[in-house]
Amino acid sequence: MTRRVLFLLTFSILLSSACFAQDTATNASSVKDQIAAIQKEFEEAMQDFMAVYQKAETDEERKKLVAESLPKADAYAPRLLTIAIENEGDPAVVEALSWIVTNVQQGREKKIATEKLIENHIDSPALGPVCFSMIYSQGREVDATLERILEKSPHHDVQGNACFALAERKARSGASGEAIALYRRVIDEFSDVAGMRGGKLADSAEGAIFEAENLSVGKMAPEIEGKDVDGVAFKLSDYRGKVVFLDFWGDW
Repeated sequence: MTRRVLFLLTFSILLSSACFAQDTATNASSVKDQIAAIQKEFEEAMQDFMAVYQKAETDEERKKLVAESLPKADAYAPRLLTIAIENEGDPAVVEALSWIVTNVQQGREKKIATEKLIENHIDSPALGPVCFSMIYSQGREVDATLERILEKSPHHDVQGNACFALAERKARSGASGEAIALYRRVIDEFSDVAGMRGGKLADSAEGAIFEAENLSVGKMAPEIEGKDVDGVAFKLSDYRGKVVFLDFWGDW
């Protein structure tokens, strides 16, 4: 009788533990699934929009579609942020916060998501793409955020992305001296880090330095050689002292 009671108690404890583990796994999975479902909803809305947009025949129709029907990431951000806040200890919330920071231009949700990423997930490798999204973000706090990622992230590639993004922001703001220093740091310390569109960050940094040192307003234009419409060779320097209009274009 005693053995039977002990067996039943042991079985009950094991069953409860298994159920708890299963519930925990289900909850973790559901958080990830909820985030993925909202992201998929946005992607499908964009696909539906593009299907209609591509059928538009005039610029006016396209402009009207963009103004009235283009899906806004801002509309999906509140739900993702709520999930992230309610499940702060779940590793899946990094995806929700990163999505908000990457896709939302500005506003409350982006500000909170950025703060939570830095406060709670500074060691996440997912911050790399987030750094690139910050290049075009508005707000004085953005530079400070990138500086903190550059200083605190334990991931070499994330640091490289933060350094390059910060350089780009400095260049856009007109602080060319600071930008060039950061671009040189990318070349010296992060030459092995890949960029978002292929190639290496160092290659992009070298191009940016050349542009800053040679192509900015007030600099002498670099030499250009080519042939005119009649096939006659010419150089840009042949026209020094004259007003020259350069029209660069391509057909893709």
